[in-house]
Amino acid sequence: MVANKDKYFYGSSGTQGLKFYEQIGLGAASGALKIGEGIAELGAGFSDYAFDTDFLEYLEKNYPKINVDDGLGKAVELIVQYGVPYTAALKIASKVSKVKDLGRVAKAGGVSGVAAKVGYYGLPAAISEPIVATSRDATLGQALGLYPDEFSWRYHNSFRPSVKRNRKSCGSNSVSNYQSSGCGCFESFSKSTY
Repeated sequence: MVANKDKYFYGSSGTQGLKFYEQIGLGAASGALKIGEGIAELGAGFSDYAFDTDFLEYLEKNYPKINVDDGLGKAVELIVQYGVPYTAALKIASKVSKVKDLGRVAKAGGVSGVAAKVGYYGLPAAISEPIVATSRDATLGQALGLYPDEFSWRYHNSFRPSVKRNRKSCGSNSVSNYQSSGCGCFESFSKSTY
């Protein structure tokens, strides 16, 4: 759920207790806002890393938010936030010739058909989900534990300043050089900083 420090565009007290059609409407609006927020955060994150700016922090403080905390509104929010980009990615992927072949193999059945279905339906999800996920949401990779804690966006507020400070001290712009430089760039990634 969203932390209390956030400024809300609407619904700072939450959406519980509202009529069902208001919950659906606010969930849809919040999902649409989160699509824009996810895309903007992705660009701001690249800008912060490449040019040493603070666009991501500014965006997190000032982007409009709707506090959806009821079950129906949250379900609608998730369907809009992840379902709309997934559907668009699936339509685009179905036009690519290699992915079309996966669709044909998937219809054939068998073990290769199951693997093709996973590729045909999973590839658009794997591409669209990180783009529209916001820093307030856990991504699929985080939920499944695929990322180490120090690379988790959930902790990006303590992660980003360390990268900036250590980038300057190490004289390097790549994470692989941080690891191999031996200058203690990852010292700040202890559990106590979270």
